[in-house]
Amino acid sequence: MELEEALELGLNGHAVLFAGSGFSRGATNSSGQPLKSAYELANHLALLAGLPEGTSLDDAAEEFVNLNGEESLVGELKTEFTVNEITSAHRQIAEIPWRRIYTTNYDNVLEKAYSDLNRNLKPVTLREEARLRGGNRASETLCVHLNGFIELTTRETIGSELKLTDTSYLTASVSESPWATMFRQDLDLARAVFFVGYSLADLDIRRLLFDSPQLKQKCFFVIGSQAEEATKRRVSRFGTIVPIDTSEFADSLLEKSNNYSPQDSEVHIGYSIKKFTRPDMQSAFSDQSIFDLLLLGHLKTDLVWESLHEGNRYFLERPATQKVLESLGSGSRVAVIHSELGNGKTHFLEGIKCRALERGCEVYTVSVRSGDVFRELDQILNSGDKALVFIDDYPDWMDIIEHFSLNAKSNTSLVLSARSAVHDLMIDNLCKLVGPDIIEYSADLLTDEELAWVIDFFDQYGLWGEKAAWSKQRKLRYLSRDCRSQFSSVLMRLFESPQIASRFNRVLERLNSKRDYYEVLLSIMILAVVQRTSTINLMIDIWGTTIMESQFKKNEAVREFFDFQAGEVRLRSATAAQFILKHVADVNLTIDTLVLMAKAMDQAGKYSEMHRLLLRDLMRFSTLQNLLPERQRRPATIRYYEGIKNLFDCRRNPQFWLQYAIACLTLGELDRAGKYFDTAYSFASSGNFRTFQIDNHYARFLLVRAVEIGDSAKCMDSFRRARQIVENQIKDGRMHYPYRVARSYRAFYEAFESKLNRTRLEEIVQAAVFVSQRIQSLPEERRYHRDVVECFDDMQRIIGHESQVELEPVVTEGNPIS
Repeated sequence: MELEEALELGLNGHAVLFAGSGFSRGATNSSGQPLKSAYELANHLALLAGLPEGTSLDDAAEEFVNLNGEESLVGELKTEFTVNEITSAHRQIAEIPWRRIYTTNYDNVLEKAYSDLNRNLKPVTLREEARLRGGNRASETLCVHLNGFIELTTRETIGSELKLTDTSYLTASVSESPWATMFRQDLDLARAVFFVGYSLADLDIRRLLFDSPQLKQKCFFVIGSQAEEATKRRVSRFGTIVPIDTSEFADSLLEKSNNYSPQDSEVHIGYSIKKFTRPDMQSAFSDQSIFDLLLLGHLKTDLVWESLHEGNRYFLERPATQKVLESLGSGSRVAVIHSELGNGKTHFLEGIKCRALERGCEVYTVSVRSGDVFRELDQILNSGDKALVFIDDYPDWMDIIEHFSLNAKSNTSLVLSARSAVHDLMIDNLCKLVGPDIIEYSADLLTDEELAWVIDFFDQYGLWGEKAAWSKQRKLRYLSRDCRSQFSSVLMRLFESPQIASRFNRVLERLNSKRDYYEVLLSIMILAVVQRTSTINLMIDIWGTTIMESQFKKNEAVREFFDFQAGEVRLRSATAAQFILKHVADVNLTIDTLVLMAKAMDQAGKYSEMHRLLLRDLMRFSTLQNLLPERQRRPATIRYYEGIKNLFDCRRNPQFWLQYAIACLTLGELDRAGKYFDTAYSFASSGNFRTFQIDNHYARFLLVRAVEIGDSAKCMDSFRRARQIVENQIKDGRMHYPYRVARSYRAFYEAFESKLNRTRLEEIVQAAVFVSQRIQSLPEERRYHRDVVECFDDMQRIIGHESQVELEPVVTEGNPIS
């Protein structure tokens, strides 16, 4: 990007300003003196304290306080850094509609410039919670003082909020702050970034940034014409050097504004919502590209496109792709693609995108939650173009879906995806937002035609190993029977082969001597399993500066998972990640990593919805089941929940205690489960929390505990309480969850069949009759759910034991219940 274009982006409100110490040059303080640099301030305080010139700032400040007290230091600082006069250049720069301003300066130069122009600038320091300030761009410009702000300085904030220390300590305190995450997000979101008067002596930018080509092309460093060559070399790693001073930069902005009309309504689509375009061929088919696809989940869009159009065997197009597009083209507005872990819903979506683009649709993917996501969506909806908008893991985006439903025109449709279990839970809420006309497709099962493609694919790339000599019919039976026609099972069997498993082992063995690196890679695998995109910035949020160290980048094993040139994480395969975590990785290190990730997300989640949602995923017991080997799951699970129970977003969260209760119930820790259910109910009662999920699992707990205790005198009380919950939930909704709980009626009945009298047994039978009859009245698509089918079978077995009640069969061709 050229400087002229960047200046236009600044005038349009798409740029971030970072003001360093050189920015304030020319301003004078209340004594009429120029503002001091950190070095000059250190010498000034050292002189007042009787210390030699060259004393560090923190030592000089400490000795000054010892001699004169903290109030005197505050007074001295206010005298030095409260400005009386600023330059016209400062006011010219303040006229720009910056997205956000960051500064290392203590002074109030920016605040005075805005005040002189009657504009609103809100100063904040690192102490203030970022979540309270992240989305106020429409009403105020935010100025984040990374080192502290003179107008907010008191004796209590010296050293904690206003930093009088050396650069390394200062940088660490900033990088550990939630504002560092917001800073990186702002740099991603901005279309141009100007560092004005910035010196690496102010703040080591390398500790906050990742030097990627995408960032480098939009960063401009205004460092003056007299900067040292060493400074130029270091700065050039992160952006373009602009060899002018602050005054000349202001003149450039003024000149541009005199000859350019800002486009205030322009919204840049590309950060929160990505536009899908026809890819240029950049890759070649090779064994490495196939390895990357199967083992890393690294799907290359250019190879997908060529595979669809040239017939190369790289990408399996699902037959339902055309059906989805035809349905959306004939009036339906929303399609949902769902599957279990690793069965290819993301690949399914990629095929739909390519085919939609062929049909003349504008194709977009909602990918990052930011303050501009609604504005970007509105631009798409108001464009008049025929558009298809994709949202992966849609339950995290219900507000966006609602906005789409309220504002979309008839030529715009949604394609959503989710894991099947989550979709089952959310389908009713989704229907309330977008209406009942939703197309649902499961990506779980491969047809015989698709399995034949997989056979040929494995043949072509030599992936069968010892099964290579099998006939096609035998391979087809193997894929359909042993692998249950599911791609995740096919991959799991592939990973079990000695040559693949040994490759995973070699990667992790090379990291044994560097535990920090090992844990970073484990976190990538965990994120892949919970289907969260592992961006470089998210890795920095979790691990801080570790991943920016040159040794980390050069590590051979690390480079298998990171593409530093592209600034992305390569491992995206949930199935490969799950295999490594369950069969190769050290379970104790996995738990340590999970705890560290949860703590990082708990901190960041105080201001970021994205991080809060990730923490929610990490605390789910279903997540742990996908991550931990079964033989070690019990102690590992308990250790994990013990490790995170006191986090801010856990200790009073009903959902956390519910997940802990579910874990204990599943693992047979019934006394603990009971206590945690009580805790979940207690916290739920103190807030606006719908207890459907707690009730549902508590009903199962009541039945399981009754069977475990075996007390026939008290068991019916537990049964009646559970029955009430189940029947109320069946009456109130159409989800399958109460039927899953009702399946426990059978174990309860069989446990107490010989201990209860006829009246009580008939009571259980009548409960089974109720459930069976309600199943028969369900819509056809809900009767096919596995939990519902198995529940009906269990209810029939109870009824067949003790009653002559005959149920009216459901007459539906092919219905497994009839």
